[in-house]
Amino acid sequence: MMAGILVVAVACFVFWLVFLKLKLLRLTPAWAFVFAVFVIHLFLIFVIGLRFVTPQSATATMVQHTIQLVPRRRSSLRCLSRTTAK
Repeated sequence: MMAGILVVAVACFVFWLVFLKLKLLRLTPAWAFVFAVFVIHLFLIFVIGLRFVTPQSATATMVQHTIQLVPRRRSSLRCLSRTTAK
């Protein structure tokens, strides 16, 4: 994923360099649309690629149960709501 972010950052840097800093090309709505489609496709390639490296729920194992450290009591919640409502 870091490589994907780096590629999109490089593409944005090239866009800034060509259109804003050096002004090699005039920025028109057509160029902006082409660049936006290009960057969206770059980003989607990496997002779709994440599904191949993300573990599935079938391979997940439970290591330990979660223990609630602060138990909730309904009576204390009612007392709090009464004091804050006044």
